[in-house]
Amino acid sequence: MGAPLWGQNNPKLLQQTAESKQKASAYYHFALGHLHAELARSYRSQDDFQKAVDHYRKAIEADPEAEFIVGELTDLLLQANRWRDAVQENEA
Repeated sequence: MGAPLWGQNNPKLLQQTAESKQKASAYYHFALGHLHAELARSYRSQDDFQKAVDHYRKAIEADPEAEFIVGELTDLLLQANRWRDAVQENEA
C-alpha cells in the first residue's frame, strides 16, 4: 500500500474540509436564490420566485448561522406579501 494521503489521519483538517464544503453549498444556493429572486422581480415569475425560496432555504440549511440569508429570504417573502411565511422564517 502507498503512503496515506496528506491530512487523511488529521481529524481537525477533515472537519475543516467538511465545514468548507457546507459553506460552499450555502453560498452556491444563496447565489442561485439571489439570481432567481431577481428574475422573479423582473419578470413577475412565480416559478422563479419559488426557486428563489427553495434555494434560500437550502442555503440556510447548509449554514444556519448565516443570518443575512434569512434576511434575504424574509425580504423576498415580504415583497410577495407573504407576511406569515416571512415571520415564520424569521422565527425559525
